Amino acid sequence: MKKKPTKVDQIISQDSHSLGSLLQRVRWLESLTHDIKNHLHKEFSTHVTASSVQQDKLIIYVDNAAWATKLRFHNPSLKKHFSTHPQLRHYKTIKIKINPLNGLPQRTT
Repeated sequence: MKKKPTKVDQIISQDSHSLGSLLQRVRWLESLTHDIKNHLHKEFSTHVTASSVQQDKLIIYVDNAAWATKLRFHNPSLKKHFSTHPQLRHYKTIKIKINPLNGLPQRTT
């Protein structure tokens, strides 16, 4: 007797499964990006993405060098904002980088 295939949403929702933990991390980074965008001026909303967390360092990607320079001026404000949030309080360093995927040709499907 053949075993029924497992539904994808069941695989993803399992906490112990690597896809589930990856999806959870992506959702958390999306939430963090949303929080950052809400704190900053609206002009940043399409140019900023929280991309990675390494120990006490948050890495934020921006579209290009001009946006990186603008965002660096807001770094003290972001640190102060993070210090008021229990889940974000431990991030002491904010690193701003240019998104390496910008400038690549768009995939056509």
